[in-house]
Amino acid sequence: MTPIDPTEPQTPVDVTRKFVRVTQVRDNGLVVFEFSVGWPEMAAELVLPRAAFNEFCATHQVQRLDDATLTEATHADATPADTNQDAKQVQPGARA
Repeated sequence: MTPIDPTEPQTPVDVTRKFVRVTQVRDNGLVVFEFSVGWPEMAAELVLPRAAFNEFCATHQVQRLDDATLTEATHADATPADTNQDAKQVQPGARA
């Protein structure tokens, strides 16, 4: 790891930019997702029920980075039977 030279200017981070990438929608309605602030590459994995996930995204005004089929599966009116979640899993960090 290269040490940071404190005398060199650093690129500022925009902490108002927030990102979500859904990695899985489980049959029981839980949404597994990565949440990041500033850098989409540095994320924490979280799990929430579908309704709480939708509220979380609205509250934090996130930019969605996930696959369109997973985005559809997280809508409040979707059910596991409607979205066939078993076929809609992506690897964490995969790009849409």
